[in-house]
Amino acid sequence: MAKHFTVLINHGTNRVMVLDNFKVRYNRMRKRIADWVNILKPVPDIQFVMITLTYAPQFDWQPNHIREFMLAYRKQLGDSLLAYAWVAELQKRGAVHYHVMLVVPNYLTVENDLPYPDQSGLWTFGFTRVEIARTPFYLVTYLGKEYQKDFSNFPKGIRVFAVFIQDKLQKQSLRYQSLRLFQKELVDEFGWAELPSLTKLRKEIMDELNLGWSVWSFERDKEDAIQKAVSWEKFGKKWSGRAMFVGGQDGQS
Repeated sequence: MAKHFTVLINHGTNRVMVLDNFKVRYNRMRKRIADWVNILKPVPDIQFVMITLTYAPQFDWQPNHIREFMLAYRKQLGDSLLAYAWVAELQKRGAVHYHVMLVVPNYLTVENDLPYPDQSGLWTFGFTRVEIARTPFYLVTYLGKEYQKDFSNFPKGIRVFAVFIQDKLQKQSLRYQSLRLFQKELVDEFGWAELPSLTKLRKEIMDELNLGWSVWSFERDKEDAIQKAVSWEKFGKKWSGRAMFVGGQDGQS
């Protein structure tokens, strides 16, 4: 079972928190895909195409299957593949399958220009479905199922999502959306070229002043993590309760 929780300590503010690693990973995935959709949605003359990849009973998931599929489809479409995103989903019986969304010019048609992967040999491990997505947020709906949020259910080493944009400006915009608040401020004031060195400098200053969050322990069980955090009260640390911290607040911006 994965180490689900992290206990963090901030020696500068005397605060202790419990970080739910699964929630952070899940929220990061949802935000990344939502940002991808929001960047591409206003682009004219495009369409979003959904491909579902499932495994036949005689095949099992392997880490390179989705990578090889996307490389093959990119080779097939060339510059017509403007962007793509995919998410891995678990069926209730535990089997992995993939939902892939392609962004292509709206003059391309399913089957003629967008081949069915199982029929064309691009996906040889089972069955596929290809359809025009009614909404670009269609992909996000697959992330709302409760059992998708427990990453310990996925095979070890699996990559659960990916996004790609061909256009350089759109790609940079997507990168900007993934930055922390202080990094966005650095980019706005000093530009992209200075971001790595200024981020490193900020980290060094934070470490020198002992103001940043540091990891105390990794725990598998929620109650164990909470008890570990509560135990720091005797050292004068502040434990604010059982509300789970999920990023984007103190120490993460």
